Amino acid sequence: LLDPSLLLAVREEIRLEVLRLAESHSFHGIEWYLPYFYDPATSLLDHLPEGATLIVDDALDLYATLQELDLQAESLRLELEHSGELPHHFTRS
Repeated sequence: LLDPSLLLAVREEIRLEVLRLAESHSFHGIEWYLPYFYDPATSLLDHLPEGATLIVDDALDLYATLQELDLQAESLRLELEHSGELPHHFTRS
């Protein structure tokens, strides 16, 4: 983990990403920088008062969307494990 050549490679990759950001270029992984430029992501649910009642109009559509999001998250986890960005068998929360 403290391999000097690896640290230099990581440092160079970060330097190039910062240059791309400064030049308003897009690149794979740019989403990791979002918290540095924007307030935390919010949704309409963030604006509801505590204890508010939420009525779901189409539970089947909501369930299908949740299933699709779960599949996307699992696919992304596997992709990140394969690329080495996440340790293998990274636990789900």
